[in-house]
Amino acid sequence: MTVQILSDNHFVKRLVQTNLSRLAANYELTVQFLDTHDIPFRGGSNAGFFVWADLFAPLRRQMGQLWPEKDPWVVEKNLHATLLKHKVFLASGQAFGSDVPGWFRIVFAHQETYLREGLKRIVQALSVYRRQLGQGGYVQDGVTKTARRGTLGKSTKL
Repeated sequence: MTVQILSDNHFVKRLVQTNLSRLAANYELTVQFLDTHDIPFRGGSNAGFFVWADLFAPLRRQMGQLWPEKDPWVVEKNLHATLLKHKVFLASGQAFGSDVPGWFRIVFAHQETYLREGLKRIVQALSVYRRQLGQGGYVQDGVTKTARRGTLGKSTKL
């Protein structure tokens, strides 16, 4: 059966063309969404299924002086946990050996409705995480915690 399908050159050509068209449309949707939400990304790719986005940038911009004075890799790990709580799985840059924290890989090779929902959830998670950071809060082992003034390293449950 597979051999028959792959032997049909007209079908394979249409399949490849359809997939390329859908990937291009989803790439455009993703980068337009990131642009709209002032989230920097690595553009210019004409092949692949993902885009690298700096999810720290909007947090830094919105928080200014309130940005936590802690290890940025811990902040990235905590943001990753918040994304997971919002049912969004993005691979962090650290998982790929990045030397700059805050970059995440957004895969756009999904059905458009799923992609739109995932992008919406990313913004929701960023908003929640910003509020946690603004209150001196963070997520550790999936539990939201808050730090008392002057003791960001020590925590109490919310």
